[in-house]
Amino acid sequence: MNAPAPTSPARAAAPPAAPVGEPRWQVRLLGAVEAHDGTQRIARFPSRAVAALLARLALAPQRAHAREELVELLWPGVALDVGRNRLRQALSTLKSLLEPPGTPGAAVLQADRLAVRVVRGALGCDAVDFERALQAGRRDEARAHYGGEFMPGYYDEWIDDERQRLLALQERLGDPVAALSAAPSAAASAAAMAVPNAPFTPVSVTAPLPTYLTRLFGIDMAAARLRALLLARRLVTLLGPGGSGKTRLVVEVAHALREPLPWAGEGEVAAPFERITFVSLVSCNDAPQLLDATARALQLPPGAGASVAALVPWLAGRRVLLVLDNFEQLVGRAEGAVAELLSQLPALHVLVTSRRALGLDGEQHVAADPLPLPAPDATLAAAAANPAVALFVDRARAARTDFHLGERNHAAIVALVRALQGLPLAIELAASRVRSFPPAEMVALLAAGEGRAHLELLSRGGPRAGHDARHASMAQVIAWSWRLLDAPARRVMQALTLFPVDAGSAAMAATLGDGVAATAALLDDLVAHTLVRVEAPADGAPRFGLLEPVREFVAEGLAADEAAVMAARQSTWLLAWARGCDAQTLPAAVAAELPLVHARLAAAMRAPRPALDLALALRRYWETDSLPGHVLAALQAALDTIEREPAPDPALLADARELLAYLCFGSGQVELARAHAVAAVAAAGNDPVRRARTLVRRAWVDIAAGWVEDRRSARFTELQADLQEALALARSSGDLEAQARALQQLAIMSGPVHFDSASAEPARSEALFAQSQALWQALGDRRQAQARLRNRAQCWVALGRRAEARAIFEQCEQAAREDGDWVGQMDCQISLSSLQAVPRHWPAALQACRIAITLAWGRWHRHGLAYGLWNAPRLLAHLRRPEAAMQLLGFTVQFWTQGFGPLRPDDQRYVRRVRGLVRAQLGAARTEALWHEGQALDLAAAVRLALA
Repeated sequence: MNAPAPTSPARAAAPPAAPVGEPRWQVRLLGAVEAHDGTQRIARFPSRAVAALLARLALAPQRAHAREELVELLWPGVALDVGRNRLRQALSTLKSLLEPPGTPGAAVLQADRLAVRVVRGALGCDAVDFERALQAGRRDEARAHYGGEFMPGYYDEWIDDERQRLLALQERLGDPVAALSAAPSAAASAAAMAVPNAPFTPVSVTAPLPTYLTRLFGIDMAAARLRALLLARRLVTLLGPGGSGKTRLVVEVAHALREPLPWAGEGEVAAPFERITFVSLVSCNDAPQLLDATARALQLPPGAGASVAALVPWLAGRRVLLVLDNFEQLVGRAEGAVAELLSQLPALHVLVTSRRALGLDGEQHVAADPLPLPAPDATLAAAAANPAVALFVDRARAARTDFHLGERNHAAIVALVRALQGLPLAIELAASRVRSFPPAEMVALLAAGEGRAHLELLSRGGPRAGHDARHASMAQVIAWSWRLLDAPARRVMQALTLFPVDAGSAAMAATLGDGVAATAALLDDLVAHTLVRVEAPADGAPRFGLLEPVREFVAEGLAADEAAVMAARQSTWLLAWARGCDAQTLPAAVAAELPLVHARLAAAMRAPRPALDLALALRRYWETDSLPGHVLAALQAALDTIEREPAPDPALLADARELLAYLCFGSGQVELARAHAVAAVAAAGNDPVRRARTLVRRAWVDIAAGWVEDRRSARFTELQADLQEALALARSSGDLEAQARALQQLAIMSGPVHFDSASAEPARSEALFAQSQALWQALGDRRQAQARLRNRAQCWVALGRRAEARAIFEQCEQAAREDGDWVGQMDCQISLSSLQAVPRHWPAALQACRIAITLAWGRWHRHGLAYGLWNAPRLLAHLRRPEAAMQLLGFTVQFWTQGFGPLRPDDQRYVRRVRGLVRAQLGAARTEALWHEGQALDLAAAVRLALA
């Protein structure tokens, strides 16, 4: 059913008769938006929707306002279920403001499933009082009530309609409309500034501010900050790349400064400007042209001249706001004229929009940030509330009237605005294409990353393109800034296009073949030009990057031979950096460049050998992390390519196979891991160091996959022999690392974890782990030494030394957190979970288990995830959550056997124990049904179930 069309409150019913007695709250909508009850004043509202809802109710307090009508009024075009949810939230917030708890007789609003009403006599409103006095012929009273423009600073369509209607009524009084041509005296202005909440004096506006027919989204906080700075500082520069909405934002702020803003704080001096002048500088290239444009905007009489000396007499003694739009091409040419005007006119305030800072003393910079982005997995309701999504939907409806946000397209729209990085112009340009491209197709086009995908999509034709050629396409926006750069700056921009992710200054300097200091200075200049974005983490060096449209534009001008030279320098630097990472600080050292490493490994087929060299240089690091699936697949394809070469390097093959065996196992590809491990031993040949390491890796895969049934099997004996051979080779070659790894696997074969605990030798296992730990300490690898200490603590648990074990797990978890070793953290949490379960501390055990699952899920580590999910069903069953326990068990048994091999006897006993716990709570039939439901889950659903 369609919602009724919203109507003007005044047209819906005549102004109500005056209520008996004073209303509980008096709402002011003329000249400001606020409410007071005699003791408190509300001048700040949590959101525009809350303020607009209050206004709508206060304008027609006698009506029952249908919920559907309010939804369409406050959020036009939104899906009804989304709008209902927003209305519930806004109504709840408004009630909490107007009906504070503990106040007797505080009821103001009544609501049911269908409508919202105002309690009789609870709300008074100056706009209603104004109309009532006017209709009764009480003209002086009506003039007193009309305190200014209706809801200044609010630009919803219905609010604007009401504003115009009330203004027309005010004109009937015969008063000048806002007296725009008569500026107050300097003395009157100074008096207004000196008195908090002084009566507002109208503003003289010369060179009318630009007007827009489209709605604006997501500027509330930016506008409030800009307005506050503008009243406090005399030179404010709004900086941002082309298309970031700078002009629109300053125009809205200038419009709002004609009246006191609705978000003005308590006791704030809302001193108005006597004159607001907007000056477009698009066609200006030097100081004389700037001054001439300013004189024309100020409407100075012919012959008054266009110089600082000529302008000063016309502005002296007045509080003036000069808005200088598009200043970037004048930087280095005309900022001196601005400085001179400010020095000679103490009451002058200047607001500049520019892609480059002016560099003047006292200049206050404000960034025109992109619109906030929705989360990648945002729900429909969350997407509808996001400004970037709202902007896209609004502009798309202008191109296609039947376009709307819904369940079928909201995920694609979220992905699209994220791909466009929240840049308002880019979003508008993409939205103008919805007639030909559904959002999902746009996402696919941009994701393909081919050629000019962004530049070709982000353009438009029609009247808007002809009216504002600079904003007809992103290419033209970027070209405007590109022309302002010198050759060294352009070369830095071109080097940045060779980085698939944000780059550090050291990597950039190496790519350019220049010094780090000189490169950092150029990058800083480009950030000031707003062509390069910078991320400056609190605990790391800044990273520099390009918006995708900028990257495409700049890459087109980079010659192939120059690109090849730069790329070779970058590859050489990255490999040297990886080989120079200290094992002691490895996770933290790699963290900054990890996105670049992932990107280079993902592109391994373009340069197979350099990619494998890079992966091997970080071999130690991968024991603290894992690789995304597409990166691992690219490395395997690169290895296949090298193997097909006429004479592949056997050392490279052995090392790469050994590494891939480890990585594939962690990702759940156990059969492939085994194949890599076997091939690694074959490739190692008689090389003692490589044979030792590959024998250990093959044994590790077999043990971890559960392919050794028990300690009495022939394969168990073979593995022991392999490890003893590896240990002897490592000792003869002096390879401490291979010795430590061989001892570790021998300890596991004696321990209680991977084989039947009844035949374990925990004391012998602990002694072997201690030897391995000592070797890692001798190598200076604290992380591996801590891992072996954790292994020893697991043996202590089997030996009954639980308190000592727990202290070690907690100590190691803290050390892993400090080192950035998330695998170590995960391992500690799994051990702590098992330890907490011994004294039946089920909630604490489940909490530790969930932390481990969260860590593994966030870093693509399927082996760790399998361990965490395996432990959870027993804990859930003991916590009286049998349904979740059995579903998770059904999933996890299947997940483990398919990915990591058959269950051991201890594991089978665990499954029988959990099934028995659930059967006792739910019965056999229900238990069996839940088991099969769990087997039908996917991994994401299983993780959600475990973490719920």
